[in-house]
Amino acid sequence: MTKEYIDAYNESEAEQERIGALAWEDLRSQIYSLHPEYYCKTTE
Repeated sequence: MTKEYIDAYNESEAEQERIGALAWEDLRSQIYSLHPEYYCKTTE
């Protein structure tokens, strides 16, 4: 494998992680607003 290929591969991996994290945040806030009862405080 060439260095260029490895660099491009690593860059796309990092990009996917960023996009995935954003999608996860979106999903989490969606679920939070729809089902607040699942997010009650666990510390008492």
